[in-house]
Amino acid sequence: MSLSRVGLAFSRPRLAFPCLRSLGVDPQRSFAKRRRRKKPIKKKKDPNHPDNWTRWRFSQYLTNKDPDVSYWDPECEGWTFQPVMILERSPRLVPENFEPSWEIEWQQFQDELDLKKKKIVPLEWLETRRQKMEEAAKVFKPNPRITDADREHNTKSLHRRMDLPTYLVVQRHGSDQWTLPTADWVQNETLRESVEKMATEQFGFDLVQYLMGNAPIAHYVKGKTKTFFFHNLWVSGNVILKDNKSLKDFAWITQEEFPEYGIEEEVVEATNRVLWAG
Repeated sequence: MSLSRVGLAFSRPRLAFPCLRSLGVDPQRSFAKRRRRKKPIKKKKDPNHPDNWTRWRFSQYLTNKDPDVSYWDPECEGWTFQPVMILERSPRLVPENFEPSWEIEWQQFQDELDLKKKKIVPLEWLETRRQKMEEAAKVFKPNPRITDADREHNTKSLHRRMDLPTYLVVQRHGSDQWTLPTADWVQNETLRESVEKMATEQFGFDLVQYLMGNAPIAHYVKGKTKTFFFHNLWVSGNVILKDNKSLKDFAWITQEEFPEYGIEEEVVEATNRVLWAG
């Protein structure tokens, strides 16, 4: 007998238990109890790792803040700090004849690509652009860009100069000077806290605004006074003058109108660097 036949003689039989096959049981299956897999040990999260940092919330900070904390520093001796709010009502309309250069170039590029795919056909088969505009004008009638507030020059209305951003300026009691809303800084408050508190005290609860970030967007120094500007966006509502102990008057004006209202030159220069002039 050859070695190959000997090897076949000791090979595993194809079907050792034919009765198990009929029952749907694999005869080669091991019936020994399976060992339970150990659960992997979870590693403790490192609180100092950036992935495990908790999101910072200003409201949570105010809730857990120590009321006796002080932000005064010996280097601040002799200085005065003024947090100022730039409350902006963003544009509601696209400026007239507003077409950026990149959009014109992109449209020209698209036209060149379309010309390669188009075929020359008689003009009678096509509908001209003027005809399309005339048909659309019969259905769609846009509202006028100039509102009643523009005609009446109502600076207290938010429906004025809808194509440009407008900003809130105020007059305090006992003064005829127009200024941006200014808060009084206290040592146990951050600059943002002072701005938030001032908004509630001066504007009332009807006006809803959103503060863009925790840090000021600009500042300027005049003498021993440092002024910091915080950018806020208008959401809804308006200033309430009835029973207002802080403000005498208010107005929503554009950046171009700042000099007309006697806003300080330093304020105009600082805001022109960081705000969109339209």
